[in-house]
Amino acid sequence: MTLRELLAADMPTLRRWLAQGWEWWTGQLAAMLPGMARRQRHRGTVIARDPADPSGWHIVGTGQSAHMLSARQRQGLLAALQPGDILCRSIDVPPLGRGELRQMLAMDIDRIGPIPQPQAVFDVESVERSETRLSVRLGMVPRDRLMGWIESLDAMDIRPSRIALSEEDGYHFDFLKAAGIAQADSGRWRWWVVVAALVALNIGALIWRDVATLEATQAAVEEQAPAGRTALLIRQRIEKEQQRRQWLVRARAEQDPLPLLAALSAALPPGAWVQRLEYRQRQVRLVGFAPGTIDVAEALRQSPRLRAIVENDAEGAPAAAADQMRAFDISAVYLPERRR
Repeated sequence: MTLRELLAADMPTLRRWLAQGWEWWTGQLAAMLPGMARRQRHRGTVIARDPADPSGWHIVGTGQSAHMLSARQRQGLLAALQPGDILCRSIDVPPLGRGELRQMLAMDIDRIGPIPQPQAVFDVESVERSETRLSVRLGMVPRDRLMGWIESLDAMDIRPSRIALSEEDGYHFDFLKAAGIAQADSGRWRWWVVVAALVALNIGALIWRDVATLEATQAAVEEQAPAGRTALLIRQRIEKEQQRRQWLVRARAEQDPLPLLAALSAALPPGAWVQRLEYRQRQVRLVGFAPGTIDVAEALRQSPRLRAIVENDAEGAPAAAADQMRAFDISAVYLPERRR
């Protein structure tokens, strides 16, 4: 069976596979049980086949005819056969599971016993198991004889839950199940109701536990909500403070006046002095005085850090002698040195 076959199977096929798997698993478990596990005493009413009785069956323990059974005694009833009614054989077979063992015996039933395969109804129980061999006991009965016994019981409105072989150590085999006949209602439906109720109870307990866990989690979340909101506000403030500090660091790196002053000190010619310095977003304005023979703008153009030098009073600047001071008002763009 592949995954593709499993996904493509319909519901009847899946039910059949599940039934086969359940039968195989229970057969494997039953095959591992010792032979004594099935030779237990029956707890309910037992009737035994008795050719001398008019009905053909008598109640074990009382000797009364099966006609005398009450409605309560018919629940979970076992019909016991005598050793002369069936054929028993003990054989050794490979250590197979119960399902595989029955298939193998069904193919070899003609060789094992005198009953033809279509007429043979057989059941098997393990006696001793080893790693290499399995000793089993096989019981077989002709189908027409078994159906005759079942019809005689049905005529008395008796539908047994099991037809077994009665021996001194207990009851063996189950020919009713081996024949593939539906067993009478022996109260098993009550057990199935109990099982279903327990399963429903377990599911309900699981659901109740999940609901209780969810409610406890919700209560814990609601209880911690104020602390969580406070922590969230603190985190938001910290993030804003970090952003502000990063902005200040960038702004300080871009507006640091010390490199500008160093560049101006190196670019201004001797004798020139600055009366006012304005610096904003790389825009520099210099206002001051210099000797009349010195061209301050030309000197600033020689600096690698200053660009776009413009004399704001170039049109109205009067000529000056060498020994006279001349005012200057110059604008420029400062190019800070790139950091590595």
